[in-house]
Amino acid sequence: MGCGNSKVKQEAPSAAVPTRPPPRKEPPTPPREPTPPPPPPVEEPPEEPTPEPEPEEEEEPVCPFRERLDNVLVLKQSPFLLDKCTVQGTVHRILPPNGRCFRVIDEDGRWYFYNDTLNFEMHVEILYPSNSDAKPARGAVVKGLENGLAVASIIVYPLETVELVSNVPESYTLDASAHPLSDDYLSRIQVLSSATESDIDLLRELLKTPTDGQSVLRHCISEGARYVDPDFLPSAEQFSRPGIDGRKVPVGELRRPTEFLGEKALCADAIRNVVLPQSVDAGVLGDTWFASAIAILAASDERVKELFARSTDEEKKVGAYRVLLNKDGWWSNVLIDDVLPTLRGAPIGIRLLDDDAELWASLLQKAYAKTCGSYAAITGGDTALALQNFTGAPTLRLDRAWLEAVRGDADAEEMRSRLKRYIDAGYTVLLSTPSGSQAVKVKSAELREGYTYALEGVHHIPSTELTLLRLRNTWEPASPWRGKWAAGSSSWDMPEVLEGCSPDFAAKDGTFFVEWSEADVFDGCSVVYTVPVPAHDYRVRGKFDYVVPSVALVVRALERIEVCLTLSQKDKRGVPIDSPDARLSPIMLSVFHGDGDKQVVYQNSSSDPEAPSETFNFVVARDVAMKCTFEPSDTPYYVIPRVHRKGTFEGREKNFVLGILSTTPLDEKLSVSFTRINAESRVLKNFASFEDVAMPRVRCTWQVKAPGQALEVRRGSTLSKADPLWNENDVEEEDDVEETLQEQVEVQAKDSQGGSLKEVDEHNIVPGDEGETDSGEESANGIEDPEAGPSAPPADVVEVAEVSVREEDGVGEPAAEEEAEEVKEEDEGVAPAAVEGANVEE
Repeated sequence: MGCGNSKVKQEAPSAAVPTRPPPRKEPPTPPREPTPPPPPPVEEPPEEPTPEPEPEEEEEPVCPFRERLDNVLVLKQSPFLLDKCTVQGTVHRILPPNGRCFRVIDEDGRWYFYNDTLNFEMHVEILYPSNSDAKPARGAVVKGLENGLAVASIIVYPLETVELVSNVPESYTLDASAHPLSDDYLSRIQVLSSATESDIDLLRELLKTPTDGQSVLRHCISEGARYVDPDFLPSAEQFSRPGIDGRKVPVGELRRPTEFLGEKALCADAIRNVVLPQSVDAGVLGDTWFASAIAILAASDERVKELFARSTDEEKKVGAYRVLLNKDGWWSNVLIDDVLPTLRGAPIGIRLLDDDAELWASLLQKAYAKTCGSYAAITGGDTALALQNFTGAPTLRLDRAWLEAVRGDADAEEMRSRLKRYIDAGYTVLLSTPSGSQAVKVKSAELREGYTYALEGVHHIPSTELTLLRLRNTWEPASPWRGKWAAGSSSWDMPEVLEGCSPDFAAKDGTFFVEWSEADVFDGCSVVYTVPVPAHDYRVRGKFDYVVPSVALVVRALERIEVCLTLSQKDKRGVPIDSPDARLSPIMLSVFHGDGDKQVVYQNSSSDPEAPSETFNFVVARDVAMKCTFEPSDTPYYVIPRVHRKGTFEGREKNFVLGILSTTPLDEKLSVSFTRINAESRVLKNFASFEDVAMPRVRCTWQVKAPGQALEVRRGSTLSKADPLWNENDVEEEDDVEETLQEQVEVQAKDSQGGSLKEVDEHNIVPGDEGETDSGEESANGIEDPEAGPSAPPADVVEVAEVSVREEDGVGEPAAEEEAEEVKEEDEGVAPAAVEGANVEE
């Protein structure tokens, strides 16, 4: 195949269409003969009814999904991914099998080289006899050698097409190699266009008085100016923040769609086609875990559209978009501009392979980078946690249990049954591949290193004792797998397996099947508790003053109902390493229920949302969750958020968010009001009960995200219409209570020299240095980071400082906290050692 501008083979000219001949001249009419008498009438046979013409078969309407998938398949078969070659000719790939440097020979015999990458420079040289007719191009570097040979060399930068030589003799040696972009090349990149610099100058004039993104947007709409986000100002620091980010992302060119799309910019929009997972391209910014999450999210057209529902036409006209994300447990429509990372006119971030004018994947990546501080801050992570940010659904990591099952160290049947139950319930189950030295099997199977794949089915064939896992590979939909059960394999000659799995390989949608014996190609497993029926999602804001929560929930059930309770703390991703929030604290949810004149432990959260604990388990994790069934009762339930004192310090205020997720509205089913636990309460000292005394109501800011409805934010003392004080709730404008990461935790200051916005930590620095993870973030309490980068999938969340509970003579006594808090992680993959005085759960 040729370049994007390669010659097209000329078709033979069509045969000439003959002209219509002149009408034939008829001979003259002869004289008329006498008319004979008419014959006797003959009875005509009845005419047979004329058969009605058979209706033409109606053409089946083209399926938009199928049509777009076919377009993507064609693009993936092309040698060029980015298709920016500027010459016509015969194309040869010179860096097989996955390299993207191409030789293009035009009709005059000139050799050009095209670099189809965004993050490498290609070094190409040709060795030839110096006395030949070879003619190096003007820009080539030519050196004569003592042995009668000469060498001509060029460097081809991203998306460039460069001539090397013409009149190449029969005897030559060609060599090419790929190298990371040099500092010299990167230093010549113009990060901002003159148009964006002008937009920023106008913004600086406006920012002479303190203002926010919403105020700037209103000004831009009224004046017809292009929007620039003051909270994520276009600059080189969008890629990496010196002194904050542990990793560095090479800079690119920040451009608007109007600057890199040409005429297509007129029809650019967040979503303008059917959403297709196979069209997602990961880009080159190093966040393949996040690209995996976007591709998996794209399996639901509705979920993607929900994230962009608040973007209005007048806002998009000035280059502003809103993206709905759940950050730190709180739903926010993150306001961003449309200035995106590019290089030489091509997006370098996550994009849609077949349509650069459809921006939703790029905008979602930018919104996430904004909430974390930079693009570098989102390199390396847990795909399940990104999906939680998109959906609000709790997650569960099963890495250790998965590896033990696929390696034969544990009951494989139990794991397979568990996975099937999750899939049947509509949850999203994920399997991830290792990278680096652990990825030998990944490469031979032609999967991608450090990527995550959706598990869509578990098929057990009793007659053969085989179990096949059905997965989806959106990255190579035409050839997703090279294992035993690849498309066309003779293994499918077994009729019982064929019937049990019903594969449709002709669809080329990325579906593939992995036999259980091959499943160790994946080293990570996780679950996202999404449900087919969208959840009614309630969130309540609070803060810990040391260990004392500012709000707890008082729940009265009017009928039996199961919900999922969540507790979220501030994400440490992107936070400066000297901030207290750079370490996750051990947190827990406790539910108490009335027993006489006391409230006693009903259940506590653990690392598994479906396995609540009777004992107190503080978990070092960004979020904890548990399913809970509330029954009608004369006494209320109390839902109490907890933080372990080893994860905070006196005088510190630490934000949290409580959540209630339900498949039905809580109205008429649960009465939920807000109260405050006394700072001296026994419950905060890990007693199994406390006296049921009257506690004051408090007013809180809370929100509800109902299916198909706009996010609603209120302030009051109850979140249920079943409560008598419902009418005292104040409806608040969402923009008045939405806060970005910087507004929640850091104070923003304007850089007097560069005009960029910098973060200033408002907390005291925590003494001591516990080291950094490979992502550049401080590890939490010495426990392995549950968000390790793609080189090693996240380990199971480790439960620490479990406090055993004893009841003696009806009086609860605190467990030995001091001993329980000194939990150590001895070896990688080994559970924390049990410490005297505490039960430590693996």
